[in-house]
Amino acid sequence: MTTGQPPSAHGDGTPSVTPSAPGPATPDASTVGGQYSGQQCPHPQYAPQTPPEYWPRPGGPLPLRTWQRSTRTLVIVVSSIAAVLLAVIAVAAVTSGSVLSSQFTAKGEIIVDCATASAPTAGGIIRLGDAVRVYGETGDELGRTETRALVRGDHGCALPFAIDGVSAGGDTYLVRVGDVFQQTVGRAALTSGAVLRPVR
Repeated sequence: MTTGQPPSAHGDGTPSVTPSAPGPATPDASTVGGQYSGQQCPHPQYAPQTPPEYWPRPGGPLPLRTWQRSTRTLVIVVSSIAAVLLAVIAVAAVTSGSVLSSQFTAKGEIIVDCATASAPTAGGIIRLGDAVRVYGETGDELGRTETRALVRGDHGCALPFAIDGVSAGGDTYLVRVGDVFQQTVGRAALTSGAVLRPVR
């Protein structure tokens, strides 16, 4: 044994090696950045967890306010009355529309002499103020009026007439002026304005 060397721990003269202090551990690739990727966390108690959610149980209905208790009956009554009125108005509108669509205004003019405001016919003379009647295909009178004015238009002088509320059920109508003249006219002509030319 050489002087100055520490005695060997082994009997064969092999020098002993003093263990060094452990150094810092090298981080594993799976834990780089503080995250565990693809591997289970070694300490589950430290793993991130979703905070618990607390849902309170539903309570009883809130008591009505004073104004709600006092006006509840009034609101129900007013709402019921309004609903009934709206229903009545709707029915009236539908009925009125049906009636109006089944009626029209028969209008036209009777050509007369400008100087005398009259027109001679085979049955007599048409004059200002004569009655004008409209009859349906069954012979029922559907409306009547009188000639009240002498006007000048594209066809010369004429006595205009207009009868409201004539039933639109037929295709042709009979227009009679006084008791001296009559002419069959289609509904389209009466709607747009028929021109009657009495013939002597």
